[in-house]
Amino acid sequence: RLQPALQPVASSAMSPSPSPSSRGPGLRSGPSPRLRGCTVRTPFGWGLCTRDEESEATIQVALAWRLRDQRRVACSVRRQDVLARSFCPVGDCVLTSFGTGVVLAFRPEDGVHQVQLWGPLSGGRNRAFLREDALHGVLPAAVG
Repeated sequence: RLQPALQPVASSAMSPSPSPSSRGPGLRSGPSPRLRGCTVRTPFGWGLCTRDEESEATIQVALAWRLRDQRRVACSVRRQDVLARSFCPVGDCVLTSFGTGVVLAFRPEDGVHQVQLWGPLSGGRNRAFLREDALHGVLPAAVG
């Protein structure tokens, strides 16, 4: 059973997420341009992109299915054959409709990203399960 993604709640107690012009110079709008570390769907199934060189026409993918000895199957896939992908790699900082957070996981079955939120909108640290339309951009990591 699919659970709906969280929707932002309009409230005077909650400030809205920053407008694109006020998000700062470090924000990269939209999905991460790099594929390395992203979960990708290929003609062979879902997997993790392990190598992504801009100068090459193919990427390396460790597929989700395994051999008898439990090793992941590795393959090369042409960029144009990537059918779907996660918004960014696990561990990236993101700006969401609910504030900033870190991507903890991606669920390929329904395209939901698990994000650990922090800051004033989340009232501390909370987890959210968000679809890509609730993710606005990738933020540079910050110390502290």
